[in-house]
Amino acid sequence: YGLVGSEMCIRDRVIIFDRTRREAEQLATLLANNLPSASNITPLLDELDSTVEPTPISRSLKKCLQNGVAFHHAGLLFEERRLVEKAFTNGIVRIICSTPTLGAGINTPAKYVIIRSYTLWDGKNIPTRDYKNMSGRAGRIQYHDDYGCSILFAGTEKELQMLWNNYVDAHPEKISSQISTKGNIDLPIIQIVASGACTTLDELQDFFTKTFLGYQYYQKSAKKLRPAFLDVVGKRAKYLADSGFLVLTKDSLGITELGKRCAVGLLSPESVKLLFSSFESVQQKIQTCKNYEELVEPILHLIC
Repeated sequence: YGLVGSEMCIRDRVIIFDRTRREAEQLATLLANNLPSASNITPLLDELDSTVEPTPISRSLKKCLQNGVAFHHAGLLFEERRLVEKAFTNGIVRIICSTPTLGAGINTPAKYVIIRSYTLWDGKNIPTRDYKNMSGRAGRIQYHDDYGCSILFAGTEKELQMLWNNYVDAHPEKISSQISTKGNIDLPIIQIVASGACTTLDELQDFFTKTFLGYQYYQKSAKKLRPAFLDVVGKRAKYLADSGFLVLTKDSLGITELGKRCAVGLLSPESVKLLFSSFESVQQKIQTCKNYEELVEPILHLIC
């Protein structure tokens, strides 16, 4: 990876995608050890110290930042990820070593994108849409108007042809809604009601017809099949009301305190229901307990 150590990458911003968190951190550390100290980095380090409690990951991140390098993955705290993204956008950090999660949804424009492997941590090949997202970080409009460069490594001519056909020339895979019409729809229903976007069952059903799920299973369906979609939404809402997450009447739909906790924690309703019923069954023991340390171990076991 001689490109990374060249003057080109000191001048321009680079994102390097790795398979795992550990590999991203190790590469960032290796690069930082071979690059000069970054300028104007002190305010960023001070902000990191004042925002985040010291951990092994934060200490490793600080060492990398001192030389204008950072790593980015789901193991970082939100504040740490935010600081890394801001420093990269501002040009204080020149190189980010990341897992593929950075490829989607975050506006981190770079001049160069290097994808070290086309396989994921589990050995599966990355989808074409993920490759398009990752390589699309290079040469973003308003940041690098002339061009961007995306690099994917091939070991042989045969592998090069495979990568070209499967990624460079290929179209992204078809997408489908990740909300099923069975169980996974429960948490979105709770979140929508908790947000106040829908206050009646009719509004909730109408809301879902306008989602991507609704586009696939309602708008594109024959008219005689559409009532079945609305019926599924109605039945799940009634189930959640019976389970204590919602308050459902003929004319209104509201959220309970239990539903709010579920929505804020992004927990599955089934997990919340299990935790709530378990605590409810030992409520008397909790209220009369004189030594709460006796409850720590069973509560931790339940949460796990």
